[in-house]
Amino acid sequence: MKEIFDSIQSRKQKKILLKVRAGAKQSSVDGWIIINDKEYLKLSIKSPPEKGKANKEIIEYLAEELAIPKSDIERVCPSKCVNSL
Repeated sequence: MKEIFDSIQSRKQKKILLKVRAGAKQSSVDGWIIINDKEYLKLSIKSPPEKGKANKEIIEYLAEELAIPKSDIERVCPSKCVNSL
C-alpha cells in the first residue's frame, strides 16, 4: 500500500479518480484499475454508503494515508456520482 500512496504523491496529481467499495470489512487500498482507458485508485471503505458516511471516511482515510490535511481533499462530483471523488 505504501507504494501506491508514494506513486500518488510522486505524480503530484491534483485529481485522483476513485473506484470505491463501501461497506467493506476494513478500509484499504486495493491497487490501481483501468476503466474506459482511465486509471482509478480502488478503495474499500468500512463505512456504509448512506448519509455521507462513506464519503466522510474516504476523505479521512486518504488524508491520513497521504499525510495531508482533510481540507486539501475535495469531492468534485454530485452525491450520486460513481467512480470519482
